[in-house]
Amino acid sequence: MPKLKNLDLEISNPCNEHCIHCYRTCEHTKRGFLSIEEVKKIFDAIRFIRDEKINVLLTGGEALLNRDWRKILICSIEENARVSLFTNGTLMNDDDVRFLAKFKDNPLFKEVQISLYSLQPEIHDAITGLKGSCEKSLKTINALKSAGIRVFVSSPVMKTNKATIPALMRYMDNAGIGNCANLFIFENSDYKSRNIAHRLSVEDLEAFYAETSKNNFELGYVWGFNRHREHILESLFYEYAAMGLLISGDGNIFPMIGWYEKLGNISKDSIENIFLNNLLLKKCRQIKVGDFLECRECGDIGYCSFCPTSHLTANKGQLGKLNRDYCNYVHLIRQMAERRDAAKAEMNKG
Repeated sequence: MPKLKNLDLEISNPCNEHCIHCYRTCEHTKRGFLSIEEVKKIFDAIRFIRDEKINVLLTGGEALLNRDWRKILICSIEENARVSLFTNGTLMNDDDVRFLAKFKDNPLFKEVQISLYSLQPEIHDAITGLKGSCEKSLKTINALKSAGIRVFVSSPVMKTNKATIPALMRYMDNAGIGNCANLFIFENSDYKSRNIAHRLSVEDLEAFYAETSKNNFELGYVWGFNRHREHILESLFYEYAAMGLLISGDGNIFPMIGWYEKLGNISKDSIENIFLNNLLLKKCRQIKVGDFLECRECGDIGYCSFCPTSHLTANKGQLGKLNRDYCNYVHLIRQMAERRDAAKAEMNKG
């Protein structure tokens, strides 16, 4: 019997930001909040199908718009789940930071993840559509770090902020704050792909490579490394969807974040039955990486994260199809990584 390893709870469908690249564009991701009572029922419903070490992500929309977010976080930890909180940080106050600090030594509380798009307010705020959001988000990041709370900064890179991301990465590195620059924007969840106009071009990536080459490849880690994973062709291509569920603020049930193919609703459908018997999820548990000829023959597979959302949104939710743009991106990442490694080897010789 499959075990539910990942439970993503969009506890708030609304968001106070309106990011230009955001994938959440479906009509059924705009309204609704999960109550603490509903979350307790969700945990009761998954009791016999959940993995003992289930990962729970509390997200949105903007999670802190939910008045019950603290109670939901406590409930999730009490249910012995490994909990992460994803927020834009603009609504977090000093009292919230003190609340989270209570869990900083609890191994079940993994981290707070915050998106930051630039250290320059005019650029960050232009992306979020919320004036003052840069200052508020950065203040929250620093407050969490000062309180000893594990915080991770995620920075999607797009045409608007590409020139300022290296400075942001250096700032976080110097502060000892974990961070990542996401170089590939995937399509809107309504499959209309409006947001990919913000995606970096090959020329943009080349310029970004030149910047990361400075100071002996100080930021060269952004290009990743060849992960020699054993039996990779036997692993599930849609593993996150196969072993997880997403429940949105209005109680709708979906396979995963970014793939809003409605499976049911917690008010009338059995979560256990959906997870075990839904035909779409069953199919996700059958398709392996090696089922794709392109993957079997790909020499760059060690650089691929097999992001299912990227392939699904590019193909209007159809299983068994690849996103060629993402594959081309992976090929380019490998080239950049090899160039970096060759250049560093030459420097070491000198």
